Amino acid sequence: MNRAIFALLFIAAAVGCDDKKVMAPKAATSADAAGRGEGAQREPKGAAAADPATSPERKIIYTAAIELLVANLDGARDQLDALLIEVKGYVAKSNEIGQAGGTRSGKWKVRVPVARFHDFVAQVKKFGELVNQSSDAQDVTEEFVDTEARLKNLKAEEAVLNRLLQEKAQSTADLLAFRQQVSGVREQIERYQARLDTLSRLSAMTTIDIVMREDKKYVPESAPTFGTSAGRTFSDSVGSLERIGKSLALVVVALIPWSPLIVVGLWVIRKLFRAAVRNSRPRS
Repeated sequence: MNRAIFALLFIAAAVGCDDKKVMAPKAATSADAAGRGEGAQREPKGAAAADPATSPERKIIYTAAIELLVANLDGARDQLDALLIEVKGYVAKSNEIGQAGGTRSGKWKVRVPVARFHDFVAQVKKFGELVNQSSDAQDVTEEFVDTEARLKNLKAEEAVLNRLLQEKAQSTADLLAFRQQVSGVREQIERYQARLDTLSRLSAMTTIDIVMREDKKYVPESAPTFGTSAGRTFSDSVGSLERIGKSLALVVVALIPWSPLIVVGLWVIRKLFRAAVRNSRPRS
């Protein structure tokens, strides 16, 4: 037990030192920023400028939604495919709807590199008449840096625990205690690493929802024949009959628990009806 307590104290000291090492650059950066903000006029002309490389790379998650009215949906779709190839993006999800006599429309969820986000949106808006547009930018730089620092500290703690496991664990109790600590730290590392990967992926590729509708009624290349129309009508009728049958079956299933009460109620109603009929007959 004394050895376990000593080991835990050693881990706490090691992690505390790592925290100071990680937090020190942040404190220095804040102090430098404050100095530049308050005493910028007092700096000598020959003073060296701050190195931009020390600032963390901005992590911004861009999302947008665009709705367009287009003259021809097929042509607009081809333009979208060509533009995605140009910007090295891809379609994550798509859905097109069209029925003879109605208007066709399509929905696409696309992913494009963040560096081409603004140019891509500007090009898409040229496909037709803009109906609606919205965009959002979420700065996750602070969360990314914080998650990265926590991950670094946890990996240092895991290394210390593994070293102590090999050097200090002399009994079964010590071995189990160290392994439990290592398992808990490893679980936290995987969770923070997953979040870091998600932030990196979302900030590297932007998500854009595109909706395009034709401004004319859709006429298919070949009009459906009478046989096709009759087949569709029959299929719709069978589908309606199937839905009604399922609904009736569900009603019957729902009434099964109530069947004893229903039987008793019907028997009472029948008895009352017969008694009423007998009483209504004229007496001789």
